[in-house]
Amino acid sequence: MEFNDKKFDKDYLAKVEKLRYLLAEATNLTNELSSWLTQDDIPEFQIALVGTIKAGKSTLINALLNYELASTCTTPETAALTKFKRSDRNFVQISFYNEDEWNTLWASVNNSKSGENIFLEEYNAHNAEYEKAMWLGRKEQKVECDNLEKLKDEIGKWTSSKSACHYFVKEVLVGIKDINLPYGVVLVDTPGLDDVVEFRSNITREYIDRAGAVFVCSKPDGFTGRTMMTLTKVLDRAHDNIEKVYMIVTQIDTINNPKKTWENDLQKEWVRYLKGESKYRSEDLAKRNLIPVSAYLYTMLQDYKEGRLKEDDDRYFDLGVALLKLGVRENQLNDHFDELIAFTNIKFLENKINTEIVAKRK
Repeated sequence: MEFNDKKFDKDYLAKVEKLRYLLAEATNLTNELSSWLTQDDIPEFQIALVGTIKAGKSTLINALLNYELASTCTTPETAALTKFKRSDRNFVQISFYNEDEWNTLWASVNNSKSGENIFLEEYNAHNAEYEKAMWLGRKEQKVECDNLEKLKDEIGKWTSSKSACHYFVKEVLVGIKDINLPYGVVLVDTPGLDDVVEFRSNITREYIDRAGAVFVCSKPDGFTGRTMMTLTKVLDRAHDNIEKVYMIVTQIDTINNPKKTWENDLQKEWVRYLKGESKYRSEDLAKRNLIPVSAYLYTMLQDYKEGRLKEDDDRYFDLGVALLKLGVRENQLNDHFDELIAFTNIKFLENKINTEIVAKRK
């Protein structure tokens, strides 16, 4: 039998290469484990808020934080993951895209028929290309803030669509003192699943897998069309863990006669859609995980109580409109304050987060 040196060398080299790869993977795993073991003693429980553009994600986060930190401008603001958590100090930590990630994002822009013009128009209007070298691949930076106003300004600097640098920001982590969130719970404001740049939408899709709970946000009339498509995508990614997905119906104060309309009509309509085979596949789960809220009304009521809402503020007029829909006159506000807070369901959601959502999954 003839001995084939070339075949022997080829097989040997292939085995050595495979061994080298496995050793490299083992080293990476060791490094990741070391990093994880040296993290804070309190493990993080992340709640991802997803939905179509302007579905009320940021407004809901502000209500749960009891301070308006997440941007709620009329133009879509959330182009990067923005995380909010309780901390011993106020800070903003910013991470940026590296060159490979940016190239993938840019390819996504060029391959997008629907979003290409929108993204490129805004990108060029901000002259962002001239700032790319300044931000791309930049080391992570952390800014501490003395108070919440400075914290809000710092967040806006990195997340606002009016700022050219926001294109190159991959993730923003916000630490906040003295908020109601338990230590370890992180609220994550995500790019919309229908973002014009598919790369950013994919970040949200992949994040759904890692989140301990997912809040799908929608306006009251969103139980058809894009909202149902979004929910279906989220439930598909959740696989056999669909109970971690909650349908949050926002802005319920904007419908006519909110209490009666929700209880008699809209709630039943939502459950009818949600109990289907492509959704929760269970009427009980649909009812349990369907939560109506009015985050903007809650924030206005809290600002009124704490003296932050003045009569010359545009939101003062918004509050008056919401009160009329609920059958409460402005001079009756103090008498009905607790009742109105209960209607917003924010306290109910806070309690559900603390006593059910987080506690069950720990």
